[in-house]
This record gives sequence, C-alpha cells and structure tokens, in this order.
Amino acid sequence: MAEVALEGVKKYLDSTLVLKNVSFLINNGEKAGIIGPNGSGKSTVLKLIAGILKLNHCAGYPYAPVPPGYDEGWVKISKDTSCAYLDQIPQYPEGMRVIDVLKLSFVELYSIENEMRLLENSMQSQEGAELERTLKKYKCFRCMR
Repeated sequence: MAEVALEGVKKYLDSTLVLKNVSFLINNGEKAGIIGPNGSGKSTVLKLIAGILKLNHCAGYPYAPVPPGYDEGWVKISKDTSCAYLDQIPQYPEGMRVIDVLKLSFVELYSIENEMRLLENSMQSQEGAELERTLKKYKCFRCMR
C-alpha cells in the first residue's frame, strides 16, 4: 500500500516551472531518498509531501482555486502517515546568537531542571506528608534522566 504518492505533478513557483510530470510511490516500509542537482526541485517535492506547499490547480481540476493556478497532478498521503519538514536554512529572529539557537534544543531539559530546583528549595521548609509529596514529585523528575 502506498504511503506517499505523487502523480503527474507539475508545480510552478511564481512564474517558474519547478517540477514537470513528477510521479512516484513510496510504499509501506520502504525508505526513499531524493537526489539531484541544486535547483532541480528536491525541496519543493518534500514541501509538497509535508503540506507546506500546495498545488494550485489549473481550471478544470476538482477543487481548483479561484483564480486558478497552473499546477497539475496530485500528492496523496495515506491517513496513517505523518510527514514533517526541517528547513535546510532555518530563519531565526534578528540578533539571535548561535548559543541561543543551540539552547533551543534543550528547552524541555532546562524546564525540568528549573522545576527540580524549585522543589529542592520548597523541601527545605517542608515536613511530614507535605515533604513526602514533594519528594515523590522530585523522584519522578530524577527517573526522567
């Protein structure tokens, strides 16, 4: 069964023809790669699969936009398939430093660490059942490491 199918895809970006008559299937369990020279449309194919780009069909295609576009063909993704796309050149806000970008990978870890520090501070003034509850929470965080 096909997880991903492109059928006769023709795609324009502005007035530039990027893809012409692209067809392929990726079946369940298969691994696939896309190779080609720069500017051949590899990223465009991946963005179509991930749903970042849409086909703006010609007049006469079902669901053609108003006004119609010039694109043709179909991109079909099975309902059980999830797709994602990672930009090859990500955009970051002006002034963001490299260290800030690297730290983005650890946001969840920093949050857990902060929560643990708060629990440690609160345990200093707790006793009895309240301390036991806080210790249980703290142990849950320690198990995540």
